[in-house]
Amino acid sequence: MNKRMSIGEFAKTAGVSERALRFYEQKDLLKPSYVSESGRRYYEDRDFLPLQSIIAFKYLGFSLEEIKELMQQQPSGVRESLAYQKDLMLQKRDHMNRILKAMDQTMAVLDTEPAFDPKICAFLIHNIMNEKEQLDWMKEHFPRSVVDYFMDHYEEKEAEWSLASTRILQQMKLLLQEYPPEADMVQQKVAEFLTLVEDMFGEGFSWNDLAKLEGLDLPESMTSPLLSPFTPEEEQQFAKAADHYLRSKGVVLHGNEE
Repeated sequence: MNKRMSIGEFAKTAGVSERALRFYEQKDLLKPSYVSESGRRYYEDRDFLPLQSIIAFKYLGFSLEEIKELMQQQPSGVRESLAYQKDLMLQKRDHMNRILKAMDQTMAVLDTEPAFDPKICAFLIHNIMNEKEQLDWMKEHFPRSVVDYFMDHYEEKEAEWSLASTRILQQMKLLLQEYPPEADMVQQKVAEFLTLVEDMFGEGFSWNDLAKLEGLDLPESMTSPLLSPFTPEEEQQFAKAADHYLRSKGVVLHGNEE
């Protein structure tokens, strides 16, 4: 039979305050193992594991409501519980690393041109935060040679590609406000952007391969209009400009035939 400890004994042994234990009980995170008729609370050795989980989740920055949900999902057993928490910590670390990367790359962009459109900055941050989902989708649907080339160069050139693409998109937004899609200045900027895309995917990439992707379900991170660098009107103008440029190079994408 497990030894019962008063709330004071348990708090002292665990290194937490009695007030914290009462608060966790109030929030339905950790109940005493036994409550006497007079209302005295007693804890047992088995209560150390859920308490450790609460402290670990708080350290990781989870809210009390999130911790409550995690506690309900958590497996029983010391090793299984620790393995579960470790997995959550790794996920949290990956999330924090992506936030830091998004900050670094966005600041690098703003260092070159402080007056960047907020939608461009939001677009850059969004893509970095959702890069895993987008890379997984690309691996599934793009030709193997294209994926291999991209992944071989991704780590080395990602920051360079992000800076170049956001600068081009910023300049494109300004041009589309003044000039039609077929204007020379717009076409020059389209050429820069599409050349950058070709550089990212290598010689094995073909614009005609995009036709094979038509009709496929895209991840939400790639389709939401709220996360585009352009307004709906600018989207239409950019699509027309890109189509005009590709046609001049003899490329007619499926769905754009007249």
